Amino acid sequence: MAMTSERKSRLLGAGEIDVSFEFFPPKTEKMEATLWAAIERLAAQMGFLLEAAAEGILRVANATMARAIRVVSVERGYDPRDFALVCFGGAGGLHAANLAQGLGIPRVIVPQFPGALSALGLLLADAQKDYSRTLLIDAEDSNKRVRQVLDELHRIGTKELRAEGFKKNEIESMDFVDLRYRGQSYELTIPMTSNFIERFHKTHDRRYGHSSPGRPVELVNVRTTFLGRTAKPDFRKAPKARGRPEPIDTQSAWINGKRIKTRVYDRAALGRGHVINGPAIIGEYSSTTLVPPDFRCEVDAYLNLVLEDDS
Repeated sequence: MAMTSERKSRLLGAGEIDVSFEFFPPKTEKMEATLWAAIERLAAQMGFLLEAAAEGILRVANATMARAIRVVSVERGYDPRDFALVCFGGAGGLHAANLAQGLGIPRVIVPQFPGALSALGLLLADAQKDYSRTLLIDAEDSNKRVRQVLDELHRIGTKELRAEGFKKNEIESMDFVDLRYRGQSYELTIPMTSNFIERFHKTHDRRYGHSSPGRPVELVNVRTTFLGRTAKPDFRKAPKARGRPEPIDTQSAWINGKRIKTRVYDRAALGRGHVINGPAIIGEYSSTTLVPPDFRCEVDAYLNLVLEDDS
């Protein structure tokens, strides 16, 4: 397919942007042609504008991601409005603001080098070992038996982490129990504390909307997680930036069903305290962040982008 100058732009978030900026990795003409050909075919079949079809694709993707967030929040008894959404990956910043707005999440945090965040996490992660033992006993008066099992699992965990070179003061453990009401076929994992049965009732009520404090509780499994703590770097605060952030360009982007003049910023030029009002696109080598209309983006002390709905 012949590539017009307009089609030499790259689909970003809910619009298009020139790829001549150096923070975008190069793409081959064949890849561009394949992308646009697929969207054009879909748009023609549906009778949509090319941009509207592309936006529809993004909305379907956002709906799928929103369902995944609900699984780990609402369906577990947590209100998304009590949390911030941390996004990462090359495309995470393109979806995050719209996801947060749809779920009522008040704040989005885009860390430095989001495209490499998973790799950074791999390098900094503690060593972790999980151990468990099935008991299937009444939870009441089970402390002695649970303690015996935990002591045994702790000896194994400590021995294995010491064998990997961790010192005694670098090893930590966390204990849990899997509990359920008698007759149930599923369990809830509860931290092992002196009031673990009471915490089970409260967790059951939060997760499922009801609890039965007078009903017998079964202890199914005893679990312990051992961590070998690794050295962590010292993340220092950045100095306060001077002046206002300057866009490197202004482009027309398709956002929320219409074309809008959108400022484009190079993230590497942004500093602590800089504020950007949407609509804007913030580009970098490993990722791109969309700041929709009515959103405000501020660079914090650790150079994270913090987006909030300013409407």
